[in-house]
Amino acid sequence: MAYEDKVIFSPFFDPLYALDSQTGGLVWTNWEYGSSNVPLNGGYSKIFWGHGLYVGDTMFTIFKVVSSINGEFLWDTLLPPADTNQGRMTGIVISQDTILWIPNCGRIYAFKIDSIIYYLDLPQSLAQFPNGQFPIAYRNKLIFAHEDFLVVYAADTVMDTSENGDTLLNFAVYPVYTELGNALKIILPFEDYISLSLYSIAGRKVWEYRAFMEKGENLIYLPDLASSIYFLKYKVLKHSGVKKILYLNRK
Repeated sequence: MAYEDKVIFSPFFDPLYALDSQTGGLVWTNWEYGSSNVPLNGGYSKIFWGHGLYVGDTMFTIFKVVSSINGEFLWDTLLPPADTNQGRMTGIVISQDTILWIPNCGRIYAFKIDSIIYYLDLPQSLAQFPNGQFPIAYRNKLIFAHEDFLVVYAADTVMDTSENGDTLLNFAVYPVYTELGNALKIILPFEDYISLSLYSIAGRKVWEYRAFMEKGENLIYLPDLASSIYFLKYKVLKHSGVKKILYLNRK
């Protein structure tokens, strides 16, 4: 990738390198990069990429961000697929309104540079593999495809801003990893009470949280747990259900 007068690349299973595009001299190296399944992308002095991670029978995507200036690792997050049988992310589209569009086979995530805004579940199918040439942005349309179908959305109408309808903004919860520890980021369209319970694979409740939560983004730190898959049972607004999440203990 050519970005900000640098050539940025990584040989297979090697670190991420940035070379001066005029001289070929080494500018920086990132040894935390890891192999990538998708092309690199750059914007706002950051480099974005991701790769698949099998946990049991589910392929998650780890989405990572580093500084394009010095290669410093900035943050990462885990993106689960819409269905446990589906696959990892493909390429990233950056739109002019600073939105990152990240497809994960059966689901498209939207980030605002450093935080998720919402996600959009695509029509149901049995597809396991996305198309590496998508998504693309073309004439105010977001276009995505995988092995079963192609979908086209008007980019400025993907998100319904109504607070009362059944919209994409109603509820979102997903794990994040911060310097202070593992946490859950929860997005609400308006304030409400929330109930969360975390269960181990064996069905044992290991954590519970009940509180009144403000509108917008909320961060709830999780206890120190063993690295494993857990099941998060939630009840908030008119929503209730169970999500499978991957917990990585980084201590």
